Amino acid sequence: MRRYRDGLVTAAGRWLGPVFAARPGWAPPPPRRVLVLKPCCVGDLIFASAALRELRRGLPASRIEVAVGGWSRAAVEHNPHVDEIVDLEAAGDGPRGLAGLLRSARLKEGAPLARLVRMLRERRYDWCLVLDRSPLLGLVPALAGIPLRAGLDSLHRGFAHNVRVPARGVRHESDLYLDVVRAVGIEPRDGATELFPSSEDAAWARQTLARLQAQGHLRRPLVLLHPGGGQNPSMTFSAKQWPAERYGVLARLCRDRLGGTVVLVGGPRDTAIARRVRETAGDADRLVDLTGLPTLGQLAALAALAEAWVGNDTGPSHMAVAVGTPSVLVFGPSDPRRYGPRRPNGVVVWAAADMARHLRLDPRRHHPLGAVDHPPAAAVEAVWCALQRALALGRQAPAPGEAVWPVARPG
Repeated sequence: MRRYRDGLVTAAGRWLGPVFAARPGWAPPPPRRVLVLKPCCVGDLIFASAALRELRRGLPASRIEVAVGGWSRAAVEHNPHVDEIVDLEAAGDGPRGLAGLLRSARLKEGAPLARLVRMLRERRYDWCLVLDRSPLLGLVPALAGIPLRAGLDSLHRGFAHNVRVPARGVRHESDLYLDVVRAVGIEPRDGATELFPSSEDAAWARQTLARLQAQGHLRRPLVLLHPGGGQNPSMTFSAKQWPAERYGVLARLCRDRLGGTVVLVGGPRDTAIARRVRETAGDADRLVDLTGLPTLGQLAALAALAEAWVGNDTGPSHMAVAVGTPSVLVFGPSDPRRYGPRRPNGVVVWAAADMARHLRLDPRRHHPLGAVDHPPAAAVEAVWCALQRALALGRQAPAPGEAVWPVARPG
């Protein structure tokens, strides 16, 4: 059924493409007000941070706004390159926000989609960059009358854009977003991700470590373990979670071989996983559990003060990379070529060892972990080796404009 539906969408996009295409000789207006449309999710907004930085560099006098849902707001909330965050949930019907809004897909006056279109029309944007493959989301700025609409075009789903960026082959999401920036005439200089915790979150993190220091629980190096994640309001992707018991063994290795402090972190949904990690790790006095932090901002601020981070391929892990923390990301079903860390001190350990060899991944940054049934001891040792590699690389916080990661060009 899904294959049939996808075929219909592609056929409709191919047919509608010429309707929305720019006229020959058309030139976009100078952008006084620019909207970046990227509703979800945390990791994707982190990948979009490079595009936001390069967009600001290329348009220093323009007003740049980002439209997001409430769940992923923390990824851009304090970004100095953004003038305003547009709350997409304000146009939706209750807690399901934009997801429910777009699923309804009604165009009658007063219906959810119509409210979003009207909201964007009233703001009078000159440009809109759509960093998403959704054909319905791409249609919104066209219905709102935004003159320049640039976005990804995968299988003709970007039919409503008048600046279309092909999304073919295996390329990192961040590079695709930078392609959209390039398509509107701005040449990106680097693709490093970044995140800016608030001063309140930074103060909370410092106070938390000071309290641990006073209690005698803080020794360096400080290693944060994030065994949960893979969840958002509309989906739980538990296949992204490396077994909690292996995190417990890793915690013991970190304590015994590094002599520092290991801290478990995560949100309220991760408490059950953290409990299983503690049961495996044992020696509760040497393992600090801060799971249940109420905000992603606090998590990012704490990561910014740590020597290392180990976590699954989830939003919080990409936030840790973005604040410059040496990080190990344990990948399961996702492809690190598309979603891997965007700083040199981010190291990937991938569960698909055979696939990793087949794809000829860089052995300096991608460490095969072994298949799902790989012996647990060997799997943990692989993550431990990757952690040593990340620690050796150290913290890397680039100066503004410094190219810490080469920007891949479309090929």
